[in-house]
Amino acid sequence: MNSMAPFTISVTRDRDHTICSLGGRMTHASYELFRPVLDMVQDGGNGPFVLDLEKLHFVDSNGLGMLLVLSETARERGRPVRLVNIPPRVERLLHQTNTHQLFVQ
Repeated sequence: MNSMAPFTISVTRDRDHTICSLGGRMTHASYELFRPVLDMVQDGGNGPFVLDLEKLHFVDSNGLGMLLVLSETARERGRPVRLVNIPPRVERLLHQTNTHQLFVQ
């Protein structure tokens, strides 16, 4: 695992759901790359919004904040956010901050 890997995003959309794969380090520097994902949720769409975190190596408090904004925005629009392939380090962060219940796992 390369904890210094840059932040990456890959999005696949179909009529039933959106899958967003995140990779690398999610920090304050990731916001500009993450903003279009927030825009996708705000613009609507159907079905659940799936975040595949398999390649996400690190999340700081700013990255966690971005995930929480995404969750809240999606929930306001009736779209559940589902987390899949959660690395142990990220799962610990979600449980330690008691934010894991905001996502469907």
